[in-house]
Amino acid sequence: MKRNLLLLLTFFLSVGIYAKETVVWTGSEPISWNNEAAPGTQFETPEGTFTGLAAGNTILVYTSVNEGYGDPNYVVTYKAGDAWEWTDLGITVSNDGIISYTVESEQIANEIAERGLILRGQAYVASKISIVTDDEVVEDQRVQTVWEGTEPISWNADIPGTQYETTSGIFSQLAAGNIIKIYTIATAGDHGDPQYVVTYKAGDSWEWTDLDVNVSNDGIISYTVANEQIATEIAERGLIFRGQAYTITKIVIQTVADAQVEAITETVQSSTDVWTGSQAISWSADIPGEQYEINTFTSLKQGDVINIYTSRTEGDYGDPQYVVTYKAGDGWEWTDLSVNVSDNGTISYTVESEQIATEIAERGLVLRGQAYTISRVEVVSTEDTNIDYLVLNADVEELFGTASGINVKLCRPNTAGWTTLCLPFNTTPETLGATKVYAFSEQDGDVLKFSRVYSLTAGQPYLAYYAQATAEAILIKNVDITVTTPSSNDIFIGTFAPKTNMEGLYSVTTDGKIMQGSSTATLKGYRAYFELPASSRYAISFDDETTSIGMVTEASTSAKNNVYNLAGQRVAHPQRGIYIKNGKKYFVK
Repeated sequence: MKRNLLLLLTFFLSVGIYAKETVVWTGSEPISWNNEAAPGTQFETPEGTFTGLAAGNTILVYTSVNEGYGDPNYVVTYKAGDAWEWTDLGITVSNDGIISYTVESEQIANEIAERGLILRGQAYVASKISIVTDDEVVEDQRVQTVWEGTEPISWNADIPGTQYETTSGIFSQLAAGNIIKIYTIATAGDHGDPQYVVTYKAGDSWEWTDLDVNVSNDGIISYTVANEQIATEIAERGLIFRGQAYTITKIVIQTVADAQVEAITETVQSSTDVWTGSQAISWSADIPGEQYEINTFTSLKQGDVINIYTSRTEGDYGDPQYVVTYKAGDGWEWTDLSVNVSDNGTISYTVESEQIATEIAERGLVLRGQAYTISRVEVVSTEDTNIDYLVLNADVEELFGTASGINVKLCRPNTAGWTTLCLPFNTTPETLGATKVYAFSEQDGDVLKFSRVYSLTAGQPYLAYYAQATAEAILIKNVDITVTTPSSNDIFIGTFAPKTNMEGLYSVTTDGKIMQGSSTATLKGYRAYFELPASSRYAISFDDETTSIGMVTEASTSAKNNVYNLAGQRVAHPQRGIYIKNGKKYFVK
């Protein structure tokens, strides 16, 4: 059995793999070889615990130390072969007491699924068992463009084009879980609001079936392939685009985890207990114990810190005196180490050289002195480790999928002042370095009301205030990405991707004012914007600061003349109905 001194998170994310963990059992089962000393002996998992287990899956057993019964020993056994022979698995155990085993073959997977596991050993309690599967491997190519062109779609023959069927073979590599994205623009001219329908030929009868698509405010149609059958049918038969008043410009396939992953070198500190117990130290034979030798330093290196936790020996033995000795050089000469002792009696020594590290590892330490009792010895090791981060870059369109327990590098610096936020994971203002964060609550005439929040929900748009500028990138660990498309309302809209044309839309300036954009104005990704009828009177109101109101800047002349429907969408050629122009309603007969 080996001890895994690396973080389990790093293990699961190495080589760009996203891991999904499924809990299959919870409880409290003490494990012991000695039935008199510790409750329980061994534990056999209930039938069906590992249903569906496959080669390459990792089984995790979460444990805690059963105090008072010595050092834990971990053994995991299964019933192998036709003879159902009890066989120990080659497990690793983290410093947190998490037992890990990666299934080596389909045969072992089937045997564990049918016959379960037996947990044996000493002085630990099993509390949870889970299965970790590798969901997706990061692709070298982030987004695959499969078609580009110009195809207008219309139910009305007056508009060029009626429907469009994709050419053969463009979806040849499609798989379940992939996302198909269709980039569109509104067809120029007075053709009404776009309507989007995407159809494929389903089943043995090749029956035309509409897909359940999402359409963003930018006119991007998205569909996540629901299963392998649909993937195969689309790959063989293509898609048919129907509807009204939109033009297709590009089709891409997004793999579930095709965003960029960057390995960042970080200094990681880990601690390992090398001895636990209760041993009194004394130069005087009147106190139980004299000196004590510890020979459990199996690996040690220069710079490691040895911490020896002690307490004053009970009784009238005077003040404690602490001496730590090792056997140095070829003559194994007893040599006192230069140690530090804290006020609470913790002895610390930083290993000064590789030679001393080797000698302590081979020859141990001898604890001497007076009137103290040792309870635990640990080694704290610091080393540089490559940690994988999923990069979310506000300057480019980063396509990504849902993932659990990953690290994120959020590349969207903030200047001091106001900004907007929209992120694909839950977080807090403190994590982002924001002073205050507000959620949109309602529109009251020309006043946009916001309420302060203390946590951010994935996919939701927010208004944030930064007292100080933030760094180029924020590193956030152990993140669950739960959405790939922002949620939206009719007024305040989030976007993960940058916007290159803000004409008719409103953004927030750093001094808290609402400004109407132009065709040349841009907005970085992971932000939000307002979609509102043109006006020069909009203001923001905060529930915790009633006097903090930012007024809109003067809109341009061309923007003032824009016409909007009652949904706030700009209309080039109004037909019969009620519209808004320069902030006023008027009726077109």
